[in-house]
Amino acid sequence: MMKLLLSLLVLVPFCYGDYAEFCHHQPCPEYTVVETNQDFEKREIVATKWITTTMPGNTS
Repeated sequence: MMKLLLSLLVLVPFCYGDYAEFCHHQPCPEYTVVETNQDFEKREIVATKWITTTMPGNTS
């Protein structure tokens, strides 16, 4: 049991997914392609909840 716990503690930090560059390395919104054209796709985006935070910084 101790070996399993130790293995998990070592491996978990390396378990992350790569996000697409065009999503700025953040999770991309889920979508369904509604229509494909020569230069673009028309997509229906799944409703998403967004979270924001405030970062302290120089206010001058």
